[in-house]
Amino acid sequence: MFGQNNFHAVQEQWKQFWEGKNPRPLIAAFVPKSGCEPSPMPGWIEGFTDDYRAAAQKVARWAQTHECVGEAIAYYPLSFGADHFAALLGLVVC
Repeated sequence: MFGQNNFHAVQEQWKQFWEGKNPRPLIAAFVPKSGCEPSPMPGWIEGFTDDYRAAAQKVARWAQTHECVGEAIAYYPLSFGADHFAALLGLVVC
């Protein structure tokens, strides 16, 4: 396991990948840690009700119960709701 234990080595592998110089395929996987009950990854648009603290706590619990394997780096994808871009572009009719 290289992800969590050596971020600089992972960073170099990704840099080489994007430069087309990586000598091997990247492996990015998240596996539950042994000896604990895995917490699920929070759902898409988890904080849409403005309860960002609860969403951040769920992400932290997920990260605490999973290992980053290979070149995986823990993350949480920030997402917009289905009508967000329509509202920004003025396409929502009220």
